[in-house]
Amino acid sequence: MLSMGHSELLFLVDVDGVVTDEHARVDATVVRQLATFIGEGAGVAFVTGRSRSWLESQLVPLLAASRPTSIHAAVLAAEMGAVRLVEGEWHISEEHAVVEPARSELKLLANQTRYATLLEWDRTKEATATFEALHDPDVPGHAERAREALAALMDEVRPIATARGYRAALSTYALDVLTPSLSKAVGAQFAIDTLGGGDGFKRVLVFGDSVGDMEMARTAGARLDVPVTFFWLGRGAPPGQTDGIEVRSAVEPHAPGTRQLLGEF
Repeated sequence: MLSMGHSELLFLVDVDGVVTDEHARVDATVVRQLATFIGEGAGVAFVTGRSRSWLESQLVPLLAASRPTSIHAAVLAAEMGAVRLVEGEWHISEEHAVVEPARSELKLLANQTRYATLLEWDRTKEATATFEALHDPDVPGHAERAREALAALMDEVRPIATARGYRAALSTYALDVLTPSLSKAVGAQFAIDTLGGGDGFKRVLVFGDSVGDMEMARTAGARLDVPVTFFWLGRGAPPGQTDGIEVRSAVEPHAPGTRQLLGEF
């Protein structure tokens, strides 16, 4: 339990595998918890690889239902920060965008029969080129097979991405091809700047389920002279402690673990 006031806390939160369960369903309880912190003056930023249309259809309605004012106070950074909500308008950073002919070449890979029920090309992405896992909670083991399919696809995607000057990154539910300059550090920097440069915050709490999410913690640590804690919601071993950043693991992965951790504050 933290003794400081919630208004002194800055939350940098990944969405997939943190605010969602293993089938990519947004957890309403987690959203309500975060909306409550926003109402109490905490800084809350959602920094995700998901698209803005996904955020608008899946996350924003729950935020509005939990606390209507929270959708105006929360910072939303889609596609790792390449697509940003600024004063009610979405903006795309062209310097972080994957362009043709790479997009069309990569898209063809999703049409292979062996991936038909396991993954798809994400048509909603505007900056990254992304393959998303398909979700079928009623089929036992489907989530694990989808993750395995994404890992196998990585072997096909990486050479194409490298040849075009891009890089490939694998996360819980997606395989992204992105510019070398784009990482969660971009979204974290945008969040900190939007929330006044971090002034007034005395602790940063970062929630993630992939090694790439640690970039948010590193960015906050380099920018702000306050303690930073990285909360691991992924499967398997968490990243090791780095750059003075405390690393903690939830008892359960994904949204159930996030509920437990947020309940401690």
